[in-house]
Amino acid sequence: QNGSSYPSRFGADGSRSVAWAPARPGSALSLRSEDTADFGVPAPTTPDVAPSSALGMQRSGRPYLRFDPQYSQTEVLQLATNGRSVCRVVPMANTAFVITKSLLQPGERVDFLLEEFNVFLEGSGWIGATPMRSMSLVAESSIFLDLHRGTIVREEQTVQRVFATDVDQTFDSKQGRPGDNGLEVRTGDVLSIVLTADRSLIFYLNTRQISSPIVNCPDLLYPFVNLTGKLIRVSLR
Repeated sequence: QNGSSYPSRFGADGSRSVAWAPARPGSALSLRSEDTADFGVPAPTTPDVAPSSALGMQRSGRPYLRFDPQYSQTEVLQLATNGRSVCRVVPMANTAFVITKSLLQPGERVDFLLEEFNVFLEGSGWIGATPMRSMSLVAESSIFLDLHRGTIVREEQTVQRVFATDVDQTFDSKQGRPGDNGLEVRTGDVLSIVLTADRSLIFYLNTRQISSPIVNCPDLLYPFVNLTGKLIRVSLR
């Protein structure tokens, strides 16, 4: 099945880190500006790459793309019998890693369905790709989107901020409005990772591009999730 066209859309450049904003049950979970820490990293710029349709991008919805119980923190996670859905069962777990059995191939994408959040917990999880199928090394070797800060991290270094909305408002906790250009996710949203033919990694939210390409990625990349904080359940689509 061919992937959708994934148009390039970016918000304004940002100078502040972001963190989860409070949300009522059933409402959007928003990332809002909370402090003025300067990461010294660039905001996304329009990438000089063809859209995924032109690359012949295939969705990695193949039956053999499953989470691997041998590379899962099963003491805090529960995997579905089909291996395509995972749920955290220990609310306050500091880490909850699970890695797929198969590699993400160049010219493919993987879609993560965000199925469940707990808005009363602090922080949130990571979604990304790692060349190391090791619970002890995944954090230091991987490329991932930190949903709590709205940043992309590569080998423990923040390399980008991401923006996914066109909202031009200041967050108002009483009104529950999203933050200025904040990353807003809801139950049922789809976060996608695309590995281009030239081995660049790009992140999308509901087909909207939210990152510049992360270039010169390793030859081997396994998709993974770290289900911490508000992020409770994720499925492979």
